[in-house]
Amino acid sequence: MDKALKQSMLAYYDERASEYDEIDTLGTGSTAINAPSAYQEETTILQRVVNEVCAGDILDIPCGTAFWLPSYAQGCTTALLVDQSASMLDESRRRARQAGVADRCQFLQCDIFDSAWPHQRFDVVLMGFFISHLTTEEEARILARLRNSLKPNGKFLVLDSAWSTGRARTRVKEGEQMRRLNNGTEFPIYKKYFERRDIEAIGTQHQFEVTIHHVGRTFCAFSGNMVPGTQ
Repeated sequence: MDKALKQSMLAYYDERASEYDEIDTLGTGSTAINAPSAYQEETTILQRVVNEVCAGDILDIPCGTAFWLPSYAQGCTTALLVDQSASMLDESRRRARQAGVADRCQFLQCDIFDSAWPHQRFDVVLMGFFISHLTTEEEARILARLRNSLKPNGKFLVLDSAWSTGRARTRVKEGEQMRRLNNGTEFPIYKKYFERRDIEAIGTQHQFEVTIHHVGRTFCAFSGNMVPGTQ
């Protein structure tokens, strides 16, 4: 990805930390579909998926504001929350305290591509609204590194943005887009959206057994296990 575009995305999410959750809780912010209830309803679906899938030792990368932490807090033994943004991590620490699980959480600020991943292995790696910001080459790099972060029976869980007819009215399926903060400041970012066939292709191309939990108007959720003999 172009270095300037990457820096713009990092700056955008750092600046947006205090308003980042509005799309999930209010259905507002950088929405592509003018239907707040759709975002709220599908957020509830994704919360249920996280609660069902995430247990044990969890790597939440990038964690953003740790919005999903309350959904996996009950089942997690430990959680390592990683993000490049200091502002996002501040929000994450606050949410961990509110959820009463701060003693089970560690926080790490780093650029996921430019830093070594943690050496320990995890039962679940949660990637929320992350790979939709990666080019095909970057996605392959992340999924390759993911193999060394999973325990033998571990899995990853992806929560991300779904492609739909409603979204097609205001977005392109893949490419550079503009995002606007509540104060009007704009940032170019890279974004892509997922259909079922895109999710299935990830499993085929990277040798993961994929389970699709949800594909809706706004969001999607899918998990993956390593195909036996491919680690």
